Amino acid sequence: MPNARDKGARQAVLIDEALRAGRSVVVDNTNPRVMDRVVGYVLDTARGECLARNRRREGRARVPDVAVHVAASRLQPPTREEGFDELFTVRAADRGFDVAPRP
Repeated sequence: MPNARDKGARQAVLIDEALRAGRSVVVDNTNPRVMDRVVGYVLDTARGECLARNRRREGRARVPDVAVHVAASRLQPPTREEGFDELFTVRAADRGFDVAPRP
């Protein structure tokens, strides 16, 4: 939705439409603020790795390094006290990902 004026509102409409139509929905967002979270999976990736991956992107897929730094500095690690029924940490592994319950 690169051209949407209010991406959050547009995303909410699309999610609502998909759910009402009985389709599964996955939202792939970076949600560093507590008030934005709806799913309890934490992608645990070091800032340096994020920067390296971003540098391998091309064109509009690549964001300025400052965007990675800002998102990392705003990150409030999620906790079970936020109301998650379950909370998991996801880390890259040699063959895929490791997923473990988060305390």
